[in-house]
Amino acid sequence: MRLIADVVGKAYGASLEDLHGRSRVRRLVEARERAMTLARRLTSKGYPNLARFFQRDFTTVLFLVKRMEEKCRSNLSLAAELATLEQACITQAWREHVTNT
Repeated sequence: MRLIADVVGKAYGASLEDLHGRSRVRRLVEARERAMTLARRLTSKGYPNLARFFQRDFTTVLFLVKRMEEKCRSNLSLAAELATLEQACITQAWREHVTNT
């Protein structure tokens, strides 16, 4: 999940502390939403684990991820943005894997 937070944070100019924080600044809220959604998509972690990592209640994470997935079905630009971030996470994971082997 750290890799996902790093990739999304870099795209939004947000630190890990920003993603864990409580700020309601729009770009940080959007980064946090996208990071949580991608963490759910790309890992086998359940909502309680995601909630611990992002320092939120698990019902908050559950609601947010479901809302983001619904938004993606009707907002193609958001879906494309998440797909781009998802690909960036996969690429970064591959790079780290190749570097470490």
